[in-house]
Amino acid sequence: MKMVTFLEFATEPYDIGSEMAILGYPLPDLNFGDDGMPDLTNVHIRGDVGVVNTRYIKSDIEIYESTTLFNPGNSGGPILDVHTGKVIGVVFGYMPTIISFFRDTVPVGELGNEEEFEIASAHRAVYSWGVSSRNYTDIIERHNLAVG
Repeated sequence: MKMVTFLEFATEPYDIGSEMAILGYPLPDLNFGDDGMPDLTNVHIRGDVGVVNTRYIKSDIEIYESTTLFNPGNSGGPILDVHTGKVIGVVFGYMPTIISFFRDTVPVGELGNEEEFEIASAHRAVYSWGVSSRNYTDIIERHNLAVG
Protein backbone atom coordinates (compact mmCIF):
# COMPACT_ATOMS: atom_id res chain seq x y z
CA MET A 1 0.00 0.00 0.00
CA LYS A 2 1.35 3.40 -0.99
CA MET A 3 1.59 5.94 1.85
CA VAL A 4 0.45 9.42 0.78
CA THR A 5 1.91 12.28 2.78
CA PHE A 6 0.51 15.20 0.80
CA LEU A 7 -2.82 16.42 -0.49
CA GLU A 8 -3.52 15.74 -4.14
CA PHE A 9 -5.22 18.44 -6.21
CA ALA A 10 -8.16 17.54 -8.42
CA THR A 11 -7.70 18.56 -12.04
CA GLU A 12 -11.24 17.96 -13.30
CA PRO A 13 -14.27 20.14 -12.51
CA TYR A 14 -16.34 18.97 -9.57
CA ASP A 15 -19.97 18.11 -10.35
CA ILE A 16 -22.93 20.05 -9.00
CA GLY A 17 -24.66 17.96 -6.33
CA SER A 18 -21.42 16.27 -5.24
CA GLU A 19 -20.53 16.01 -1.57
CA MET A 20 -17.61 18.09 -0.40
CA ALA A 21 -15.96 18.78 2.93
CA ILE A 22 -13.98 21.62 4.47
CA LEU A 23 -11.30 21.65 7.13
CA GLY A 24 -10.07 24.69 8.95
CA TYR A 25 -9.69 26.70 12.10
CA PRO A 26 -12.70 29.02 12.33
CA LEU A 27 -12.11 31.93 14.67
CA PRO A 28 -15.42 32.84 16.31
CA ASP A 29 -13.88 34.52 19.37
CA LEU A 30 -10.23 35.28 18.86
CA ASN A 31 -8.79 37.09 21.86
CA PHE A 32 -5.36 38.58 22.37
CA GLY A 33 -3.28 38.40 25.53
CA ASP A 34 -1.40 41.23 27.24
CA ASP A 35 1.64 40.33 25.15
CA GLY A 36 -0.32 41.03 21.94
CA MET A 37 -0.27 37.38 20.90
CA PRO A 38 -3.51 35.56 19.99
CA ASP A 39 -4.95 33.19 22.58
CA LEU A 40 -5.39 29.92 20.69
CA THR A 41 -6.72 27.82 23.58
CA ASN A 42 -10.26 27.84 22.17
CA VAL A 43 -9.33 27.41 18.51
CA HIS A 44 -9.93 23.87 17.29
CA ILE A 45 -9.92 22.29 13.86
CA ARG A 46 -13.41 22.00 12.44
CA GLY A 47 -14.67 19.90 9.58
CA ASP A 48 -17.99 20.18 7.82
CA VAL A 49 -19.69 18.39 4.94
CA GLY A 50 -21.93 19.95 2.33
CA VAL A 51 -22.95 19.80 -1.30
CA VAL A 52 -21.72 21.80 -4.29
CA ASN A 53 -24.85 23.55 -5.53
CA THR A 54 -23.39 25.81 -8.26
CA ARG A 55 -20.20 26.10 -10.30
CA TYR A 56 -19.55 29.23 -12.32
CA ILE A 57 -16.83 31.33 -13.87
CA LYS A 58 -16.26 34.89 -12.69
CA SER A 59 -13.39 36.90 -14.23
CA ASP A 60 -11.75 33.68 -15.53
CA ILE A 61 -11.84 32.13 -12.05
CA GLU A 62 -13.85 28.96 -11.50
CA ILE A 63 -15.88 29.22 -8.29
CA TYR A 64 -17.90 26.63 -6.39
CA GLU A 65 -20.88 27.67 -4.31
CA SER A 66 -21.90 25.21 -1.60
CA THR A 67 -24.33 24.51 1.19
CA THR A 68 -21.49 24.45 3.72
CA LEU A 69 -21.33 27.51 5.95
CA PHE A 70 -17.82 28.92 6.02
CA ASN A 71 -16.69 30.91 9.04
CA PRO A 72 -13.98 33.54 9.55
CA GLY A 73 -10.74 31.60 9.85
CA ASN A 74 -11.76 28.94 7.30
CA SER A 75 -10.40 31.07 4.43
CA GLY A 76 -7.49 29.42 2.69
CA GLY A 77 -8.42 25.98 4.00
CA PRO A 78 -9.00 23.02 1.67
CA ILE A 79 -12.29 21.97 0.12
CA LEU A 80 -12.09 18.20 -0.30
CA ASP A 81 -13.84 15.53 -2.33
CA VAL A 82 -15.28 13.39 0.49
CA HIS A 83 -14.76 10.17 -1.49
CA THR A 84 -11.20 10.61 -2.78
CA GLY A 85 -9.70 13.18 -0.40
CA LYS A 86 -8.50 15.28 -3.36
CA VAL A 87 -8.47 19.04 -2.96
CA ILE A 88 -11.16 20.43 -5.25
CA GLY A 89 -10.83 24.02 -4.08
CA VAL A 90 -9.85 26.51 -1.43
CA VAL A 91 -12.25 28.32 0.91
CA PHE A 92 -12.70 31.84 -0.38
CA GLY A 93 -15.52 33.38 1.64
CA TYR A 94 -19.20 33.68 2.27
CA MET A 95 -21.88 36.33 1.99
CA PRO A 96 -25.19 36.32 3.86
CA THR A 97 -27.93 38.03 1.86
CA ILE A 98 -31.42 38.94 3.03
CA ILE A 99 -33.87 37.31 0.64
CA SER A 100 -37.07 38.41 2.35
CA PHE A 101 -38.14 40.64 5.20
CA PHE A 102 -41.49 40.60 6.99
CA ARG A 103 -42.81 43.14 9.49
CA ASP A 104 -46.22 43.27 11.10
CA THR A 105 -47.93 44.36 14.32
CA VAL A 106 -49.86 42.24 16.79
CA PRO A 107 -53.08 44.02 17.84
CA VAL A 108 -53.90 44.48 21.53
CA GLY A 109 -55.38 41.35 23.09
CA GLU A 110 -54.64 39.01 20.17
CA LEU A 111 -52.01 37.03 22.07
CA GLY A 112 -53.15 38.07 25.53
CA ASN A 113 -51.02 41.20 25.22
CA GLU A 114 -52.05 44.52 26.76
CA GLU A 115 -50.21 46.63 24.20
CA GLU A 116 -49.73 46.43 20.46
CA PHE A 117 -46.24 45.25 19.49
CA GLU A 118 -44.26 44.75 16.33
CA ILE A 119 -42.86 41.50 15.02
CA ALA A 120 -40.22 41.21 12.32
CA SER A 121 -38.58 38.34 10.51
CA ALA A 122 -35.66 38.30 8.11
CA HIS A 123 -34.78 35.26 6.02
CA ARG A 124 -31.23 34.98 4.83
CA ALA A 125 -29.52 32.95 2.17
CA VAL A 126 -25.86 32.18 2.80
CA TYR A 127 -23.56 31.80 -0.15
CA SER A 128 -20.29 30.00 0.62
CA TRP A 129 -17.65 30.23 -2.09
CA GLY A 130 -14.57 28.24 -2.87
CA VAL A 131 -12.03 28.86 -5.61
CA SER A 132 -11.48 25.77 -7.74
CA SER A 133 -8.11 24.05 -7.46
CA ARG A 134 -7.93 24.09 -11.27
CA ASN A 135 -7.23 27.84 -11.08
CA TYR A 136 -3.86 27.38 -9.45
CA THR A 137 -2.74 23.85 -10.40
CA ASP A 138 -0.59 25.25 -13.24
CA ILE A 139 1.10 27.71 -10.87
CA ILE A 140 1.82 24.97 -8.35
CA GLU A 141 3.34 22.72 -11.02
CA ARG A 142 5.38 25.62 -12.47
CA HIS A 143 7.00 26.08 -9.03
CA ASN A 144 7.48 22.31 -8.64
CA LEU A 145 5.30 22.19 -5.52
CA ALA A 146 2.93 19.42 -6.64
CA VAL A 147 4.47 16.00 -6.36
CA GLY A 148 2.54 12.90 -7.26
